Amino acid sequence: MNKKNNLLCCDWGTSNFRLYLVNSLHQKIIGQLEEGQGVAVVFKAWKKQKVQDRVSFFRQFLQQKINQLAERLGVVLTNIPVILSGMASSSIGIVEIPYSSLPFHLNQPKLNFQKITATIKYPNPLFVFGGLKAAIDVMRGEEVQLLGLKEKLPEGDCICILPGTHSKHIWVEKGTATRFQTFITGELFRLLEIHSILSNSVAGTFDLKNHLSAFKEGVTESKSGNLLNLLSKIRANSLLKGVSAPDNQAYLSGLLIGAELKTLRLEKYSIVLSGGKPLIFLYEKALATLFPNQKIVAIPADELAMAIPKAHSYLFQSIN
Repeated sequence: MNKKNNLLCCDWGTSNFRLYLVNSLHQKIIGQLEEGQGVAVVFKAWKKQKVQDRVSFFRQFLQQKINQLAERLGVVLTNIPVILSGMASSSIGIVEIPYSSLPFHLNQPKLNFQKITATIKYPNPLFVFGGLKAAIDVMRGEEVQLLGLKEKLPEGDCICILPGTHSKHIWVEKGTATRFQTFITGELFRLLEIHSILSNSVAGTFDLKNHLSAFKEGVTESKSGNLLNLLSKIRANSLLKGVSAPDNQAYLSGLLIGAELKTLRLEKYSIVLSGGKPLIFLYEKALATLFPNQKIVAIPADELAMAIPKAHSYLFQSIN
């Protein structure tokens, strides 16, 4: 295997670990390894032991995964640079990298990073990239996703929405990320679903086809209602009207996503939406309900999957 244009790209989040072997010249994934061993699990394991320093402990875990990928592909991966982003650069990651400040230029990306040199035991040099900070907000990982999606963004200014546990809205003006906001929509949904008085009223999982009207009702009512009051309506509907748990859950989802999106001031901005199913479907329906005349550019999940490897290639080029 010709290693000249190859990179190992590691997207290491709080809960998940993804490792890709990528041909950076052709922007093609050669092979990949995905596991549910995020930095939180590895950091906790490191804290329990008293022998290795943090960098060595994380490198040992990473080397095991590189070896697994090499064995799976039947290739040798020594000396290939490893690009790491996401929570790998956080206070619970391999090293903590300070946040870079806005603006973030997509055509000339600059993020704080640290190189960890190769050794005999760990023969791959590491390049750990940090995240971005605004005045009162931070992100690690989404800025890399945005960079990898730059070729898919429409001409002109846009707001890129990346839904998830902690959804991000990123304003892109003239090819530059100028500001962003974080919404803990997914986390709040999970907390209410499991740990609140509403848990019995929203048990189970709603079906997008059969309970879409309840979802849209939640989105619509979020526009003018008080969120805290509307949440109490879920339990009342269950007790007094016999509304089913799936309908209540769909309504809850609509309320929270609607509360996140209703504050958007579009003005000159187009909307770019990128994420996996079913979230991207729900956000599309919510945006269409709140802003019926607004054009939405939806980037499918398979293109989002390529965003991290592409961005890592761009970042590696920026420091060489």
